[in-house]
Amino acid sequence: MTHLDRYIAAILCRRWPVVVLAILAMLVMTAGARFIGVTNDYRSLFSEDDPQLAALEALEDTYSVSHTALIAIAPRKGLVFTREILGAVEELTEAAWRTPYSNRVDSLTNYSHSEAFGDELVVAPLVDDARSKSDEELARIEEVALSAPQIAGRLVAHDGRVAGMAINVVLPENSDPAVVELTDYLNALLDRARASHPAVAGASRSCRPAGFLRSLRRLRHCAAHVPPLVRRPFDRCSGHEYFAH
Repeated sequence: MTHLDRYIAAILCRRWPVVVLAILAMLVMTAGARFIGVTNDYRSLFSEDDPQLAALEALEDTYSVSHTALIAIAPRKGLVFTREILGAVEELTEAAWRTPYSNRVDSLTNYSHSEAFGDELVVAPLVDDARSKSDEELARIEEVALSAPQIAGRLVAHDGRVAGMAINVVLPENSDPAVVELTDYLNALLDRARASHPAVAGASRSCRPAGFLRSLRRLRHCAAHVPPLVRRPFDRCSGHEYFAH
């Protein structure tokens, strides 16, 4: 009889004590499972005395920290400078002000455009009541938007095929529940917008640290390759991916 055969025979002869010991060992090893969790906080990847983390926290204490949720809206065909698409951007902009933890919303429609008429300087949103605009007014909006460096390539693609909306959010120290709340609100908001505006073919969304809005070129590429229906966006993850609708 080999050692293996003797080992198997010993186990079978004492099978009930072995089963009990195995269960107890499993319970001991899994006792800490209740402390396992998932977090969005990148600080968990660093030790408390990490010098780079300390420098970042000092910077945040001095200047504060914020994040940006970016929604890009793409029509099924043509440019965004139509009554339907600009109206959709207007509605989304208005609703975005109610986003949890938001303190600012920037979009193509609420961009403050200034014009001089003689000695008078008029400052007003670039788009107001888009559905009532004439073709000449829409052409003027397009001309201003694509020539303004403050929004061209930032809140509207240079080719005019994607419009953007930036929602600035300030998350609390324990950001995980806040990210879930923010995600659920934006998911519901975009679901309603998609149902109300069938001319909107797709969009891409991202959540990034402040300063992310350098260009919509990547979003233009992303939005061109997404289907009309939504894949699950954000999904309570780190908030650092692209999402398609």
